[in-house]
Amino acid sequence: MTEDNLRLVSVSPAHAIGEWRGHALVDWQLRPSPESARELAQLMERLSSLRPGRACLLVRVGPQAMLPEDAVRGVLVGVGRRVRDSLCCIGVTVEGTGFSAAAVRGVITGLALAVGQSFAMRSHATLAEMNAWVRPRLLAARADFGTDSEVLAAFSGMLAAVRAATAR
Repeated sequence: MTEDNLRLVSVSPAHAIGEWRGHALVDWQLRPSPESARELAQLMERLSSLRPGRACLLVRVGPQAMLPEDAVRGVLVGVGRRVRDSLCCIGVTVEGTGFSAAAVRGVITGLALAVGQSFAMRSHATLAEMNAWVRPRLLAARADFGTDSEVLAAFSGMLAAVRAATAR
């Protein structure tokens, strides 16, 4: 663990997946791979089974991220169906504007519809907006979430890990 309690599970030039305060975090900067989707699925299943109704998934999609392939979508829909009764919520931040960001938001909406989730899920333009939406849901579930600066520090740590992997 680092000083902000982030435990990195998987890192590549395209993504970072981590566990933070019992929640799953993912930072996708490029196209998600099937392997990274499977790693995220395993983490989500583990955390939602350990903390039913009190774990969430926080996602940041960078402005250079590309739409996921069908295999990735299949993995994400599958895990969504498996955790739909035990996950508190999913908050997604889609950075960027224009057609690409709108396409990513459209894919997220499509995945949510395919899952038929029981949990709340919403896309946001900034991490601060996502935090404001996620926080009351986790507090109502009596789950620890932390401050905005702590969430931002966790995502900063993830982005730093992606950049370090890119520099290799």
